[in-house]
Amino acid sequence: MFQYSRLYQEGVVTLPRVGDRLVYDESNGTLIVQRDDAELMFAPQEHASPTARLFVGKAWTRKLTRASAELYARLGGLEGTVEAIEGSYSTLHVYEIVG
Repeated sequence: MFQYSRLYQEGVVTLPRVGDRLVYDESNGTLIVQRDDAELMFAPQEHASPTARLFVGKAWTRKLTRASAELYARLGGLEGTVEAIEGSYSTLHVYEIVG
């Protein structure tokens, strides 16, 4: 699973929310979080600079993306319920937090 110490919404620390989407891109091995109304960034380690993409490797799977999305939701105090979202690119694995 991916690790991060903080999540930022436009420079301010935030928590995971319903509607956030975890997106893994097979083509470059990166994971991002999308939120409709804001830009989100990870701080991968305690004192690291925030980044929009985390490299997790090209061997990542849909199961790992789903499990990471569920954990991401629970870290935000949510139930950890996620839903797969079909995208326009077959190389993207997208899971939306629904509860």
